[in-house]
Amino acid sequence: MQGYVDCHCHISSKDFDKDLEEVVESSKQAGVLAILAVAEHAGEFEKIIELSQRFPGFIFPCLGVHPVQEVSPEQQRGASLQDLDAALPLIEKYKDQLVAIGEVGLDFTPRFVRGETDKDVQRKVLIRDLITLASINSQGKPHCLVSSNEFRLWCSFSGSACRRAAASGSSSRRQIHWLIAIVL
Repeated sequence: MQGYVDCHCHISSKDFDKDLEEVVESSKQAGVLAILAVAEHAGEFEKIIELSQRFPGFIFPCLGVHPVQEVSPEQQRGASLQDLDAALPLIEKYKDQLVAIGEVGLDFTPRFVRGETDKDVQRKVLIRDLITLASINSQGKPHCLVSSNEFRLWCSFSGSACRRAAASGSSSRRQIHWLIAIVL
């Protein structure tokens, strides 16, 4: 069967709460064979697992800490080690159900990252993410914006779905994670 896999979908967003069934059905009608549900923070993890159980064989869970965390709809900040500490026990709990750890990576957009200290914290979070990937033998779902030159150095971890996109010289102004459809 030929079709598409949405390899990066934030389907746990409350934007989908009212019409989730319709979104899933229209995705299937459009030829989508599977959706990788990607997390941004630990608060979404349980919902993503529930969605994967509600739509088995169609929605697959990816849990991780996005490099940018929302404090409020108007305010965002770079990820911290505390964000990762909150996520790791749940990643460990669900590791056998995960298809990947994600969304993880670096995002040095100036409105989120104010200087080298913030960049260093994101690097430390990414290093711990990569250690987690290795320890549970998982895949990675990378995020990279305004840091792609540095991110290419990090993209050599095993199983990176977007490693080729990073290596091909994608613009540093584009988010590598928007590699949405893969023809099967």
